[in-house]
Amino acid sequence: MGYKEIEMKKPRIKHVMAIGATCLLVVFIVIIVCDVLVTSNAKARTFDDVSDVPHNKVGLLLATSPITPQGEHNYYFDNRVKAADELYKAGKVDFIIASGGDYTRDHTNGCDEPSAIRDSLIARGIPENRIVLDYDGTRTLNSIAKAREIYDLDSLTLISQKYHNERALYLADKYGLHALGYNAAPSPVRSKRIKNTLREYLARVKMFIDLKHESIPDFEKCDVYFELPDNQTTATTTSFLDLFYGMEKDSTGKYFDPLLDTIPGLIHKECKSIWYSPMDSVRFEMSMGLYIDKSYPSDIVKDTVFSKLNAVIPTGFSYDIDEKQDSLLKIGVNPAQSADAFIRGWEKIFKKASSLNGYNSNFSNYPMIIGSRGCAVCHKIYEDSIWATYIVEMSVDYHGSNGCPSSADYYTVNKSTGKILSIKEFMAQRQSTIERQIRKEYVKTATSKGFNPSDYTAEELIGKANGIAKLNKGILLYFHPYNIGCGAEGQYNLIIPVRE
Repeated sequence: MGYKEIEMKKPRIKHVMAIGATCLLVVFIVIIVCDVLVTSNAKARTFDDVSDVPHNKVGLLLATSPITPQGEHNYYFDNRVKAADELYKAGKVDFIIASGGDYTRDHTNGCDEPSAIRDSLIARGIPENRIVLDYDGTRTLNSIAKAREIYDLDSLTLISQKYHNERALYLADKYGLHALGYNAAPSPVRSKRIKNTLREYLARVKMFIDLKHESIPDFEKCDVYFELPDNQTTATTTSFLDLFYGMEKDSTGKYFDPLLDTIPGLIHKECKSIWYSPMDSVRFEMSMGLYIDKSYPSDIVKDTVFSKLNAVIPTGFSYDIDEKQDSLLKIGVNPAQSADAFIRGWEKIFKKASSLNGYNSNFSNYPMIIGSRGCAVCHKIYEDSIWATYIVEMSVDYHGSNGCPSSADYYTVNKSTGKILSIKEFMAQRQSTIERQIRKEYVKTATSKGFNPSDYTAEELIGKANGIAKLNKGILLYFHPYNIGCGAEGQYNLIIPVRE
């Protein structure tokens, strides 16, 4: 009897094992399918290089605690904060939402995640008014849903590790958010990477279950009156876009400028000497005026604009009796110094150039004609938390011709990296919306200036522009004289209103 019972149990055990194996296989397939769906949906939508990330007004940092439940240091936290800092300082986001939870009372080694993120970002130099604390981010679902339903965002940049960004992108799609992800580095600890990878497989399955059952996000700490600050509120600007600065003389013959001489913090330096031209048998007063800002947002901005100024000042010297002067001017002065030292350096160069062209008694019979003058300007005309825009100009007056040639360049410089905003980079971020505006504003501006606009397409106008810059009024495309046949001598400036 006992033998028969054993024989009967064997098939039952095999049957149970078969069912168990089938269940495991189904679970494995479900996990793989969920993983493939999430990964394939995020393809080409997450980025490892900050320079490749398109601009979004808001970055959503999906929080984690700086300390693990075991009391260990959490490198995932460090790397997410670092990624958010990189995005902000590269001008890729204007605001950062720190979305997490406050676990100080509920968990061992619990932390106030949004506050920890804010403090870490401020320590890296990001202004506090650019950081928004969201305490409902206890789940990725909550963070995404709140960004859409409460903050009323249409697009954003997700900030987390790649695996997390991929899952968040799937949720963002379900909530109608146009999102992309910037990938923070993973933990350098191998065991932590393995643990998080395994947990992520289950989190993806859980996400599909939530979506299937229409799980409702929980907003306990919702601020229904939330509104992002205007990212231009801290901007400062001086709006002037004219040319030919510093060309006026008072009754004593001294050069002045009715605008530049009234701007605080702008250093004004004059240099002059009598030069001669044996080819024309004339002598004349050569003068150089310098108007340069005394202070700068950062050393890297100062070095960047001083390098540009070094390159443009030599165009103000219109006479060259030997090749030594040309070599002297091209060397310029060291940009990595104070504004005062920069000016003193150019004053010395002017004196050396004057010694090469200097008047002496051999030319006393030469007639004195109207002087030749160059006037250089380097002045900040716009600044916000990320960018500073400078006008760098050398106006030239050849014996009363007043400005032939004269043109100004405008450089929008990243205050942290020194990188100059380029037309290519700007268009890559806004290609779909900006071209119609460019053509529209060109027609409007041309008509207001009294000439018939040409049939240039927006693409052709962009191709002819000498550069791009950021102003309070919008984005400036500038064209040096005759670049677009504007019907008058002088530079053509086109301002396109752009909503951030």
